[in-house]
Amino acid sequence: MKKRKWTIVVLLLILSIVGVGVSKSRTKMDKDRKSKLEQSPNYKKGKFQNLVEMDKFNFSKTMRILKNYITDSHPEKFAKVEFPIDDTPWNFDSKSDFWFSWLGHSTVFMSLEGKNILVDPVISKRASFVQWMGPKRMHPFPVDVKTIPDLDMILISHDHYDHLDKHAMKEFADRTKYIIVPLGVGQHLEDWGVSPDKIVELDWWDVKNVGDIQVTLTPGRHSSGRGLMDQDETFWGGYAIKSDAKNIYYSGDTGFFDYFEEIGDRLGPFDMSLMQVGAYNEEWSSVHMFPEEAVEAQKMVKADVMLPLHWGTFDLALHSWYDPAVRVKKAMDQEGMKVVFPKLGEQVNFENIDTQSVWWKEFVPDSVYQVQEVKREIVLEPSLLVE
Repeated sequence: MKKRKWTIVVLLLILSIVGVGVSKSRTKMDKDRKSKLEQSPNYKKGKFQNLVEMDKFNFSKTMRILKNYITDSHPEKFAKVEFPIDDTPWNFDSKSDFWFSWLGHSTVFMSLEGKNILVDPVISKRASFVQWMGPKRMHPFPVDVKTIPDLDMILISHDHYDHLDKHAMKEFADRTKYIIVPLGVGQHLEDWGVSPDKIVELDWWDVKNVGDIQVTLTPGRHSSGRGLMDQDETFWGGYAIKSDAKNIYYSGDTGFFDYFEEIGDRLGPFDMSLMQVGAYNEEWSSVHMFPEEAVEAQKMVKADVMLPLHWGTFDLALHSWYDPAVRVKKAMDQEGMKVVFPKLGEQVNFENIDTQSVWWKEFVPDSVYQVQEVKREIVLEPSLLVE
């Protein structure tokens, strides 16, 4: 009985890793939206394609991951400590032309030249198709959602449950001007009652100007889907967010690939990156970067400061909750590069970034800092030709 329970739990976790639920998929895509998808060079035979091939999940891989979850999961995958939360009210009269607050996982609030931007907002207790099972929060959402002001834009990287949250969309849709998403994702929003006038769908390298801010959807190496039958029917990506004052890069979820260099050449250099660093494993390395790869990506996109994302909120892999932070901190320090770890909910003025404060260190065993440096070979796989 215990083994059967483990099997069910782990299979659900595997589905969560690849962003799949077993709930009903979205309604059938409307003809106009479908026509736009079919015009994309990245869309073939009803599916979006990666520029670099990704590993496929088959039965043998699923069984291998199941075994690993049972035998190799780190005992501190889920944090048993109380994370510090900065509940100081944000100062919207700040003279800084760019400030931000990390709200957990990949959710970030940014004020850029007075424009309010919310990235991949997830406010639900679980990153799942239901709220009674699936990856659970390690900490509460750090701010009262009602105190988040009207928004100029929401940016969504893809439709997996830990990035596109139905509850967040219902909370914020009426008080935002635009919700910018990759191709096809707008169908989910319309199904949830979001006005089509607010939805902006982009292909890779497409641009949306919101006032003086230029938003570009950038390539990523990932996947999409919220049900068992809609895999890769909507697109994914990251964002370059540029104003006269600052240039910001958000990686979205992605495996490591050579298009980081093109992103840097075309849209960089960047003042700051919001970089995915967690939920990695060799079994799905083609869709989630390891911390050392994220540091290499930081160089390739020509970014100055890194804000690590996608860690410390949802248990989505076998490693400890703190492993992404420890490894990316070590790798960035080794390269002499700047990385910032703000407390949850903390308002950070870009001009006053503190790269020395590391709030999580008090929760990490001393032995972790005494082990040999993690070495990972950085491999660029050949790109696929997109006709």
